[in-house]
Amino acid sequence: MEINGALGVGFRAIQTLGTPKNRTGTFGPHLFEKTYTFTSGTAAGEADLCWSDRRTVAASATDTIDLAGGGLKSLGASVNFAKVTAIIIRNRSTTAGDVLQIGPAAANGFVGPWVDASDLNSISPEGFAVFQNDTGWTVTGGSVDTIRIVETGGANSVVYDIFVLGRSA
Repeated sequence: MEINGALGVGFRAIQTLGTPKNRTGTFGPHLFEKTYTFTSGTAAGEADLCWSDRRTVAASATDTIDLAGGGLKSLGASVNFAKVTAIIIRNRSTTAGDVLQIGPAAANGFVGPWVDASDLNSISPEGFAVFQNDTGWTVTGGSVDTIRIVETGGANSVVYDIFVLGRSA
């Protein structure tokens, strides 16, 4: 499989001042933009594996994803990551309180972008999280290879999209 592409994140805001102390006006734009481009391969700045899925995690439940256990499929082929260079998760819920948390799983947790095995990031309804590392975080099959997505609201199942980019070596 050959993979080439780009991952981009951008933010733009313009702030308008009111009339404190006889001042008015607009300043900005405040701009942040970063694009990570990659070519096909197994070195830094390259990727040869990707996997994505639309999944559902039940109310008050945990969805565990094994990044190197052979259960992930892309175009019918098994995907086993040795390095992960990007993880993107989108919470598709529009219901207040349907918060997801992502981080290392309790067993064989992939720490990657997190500080330790207990670290979790929250993703609000209609929100998303992007983790990216050009060098890649190491995945070790059978010991450091699982992430968890936890539904914390307790009332509803939550649908989410996940995309993982990385390398086989």
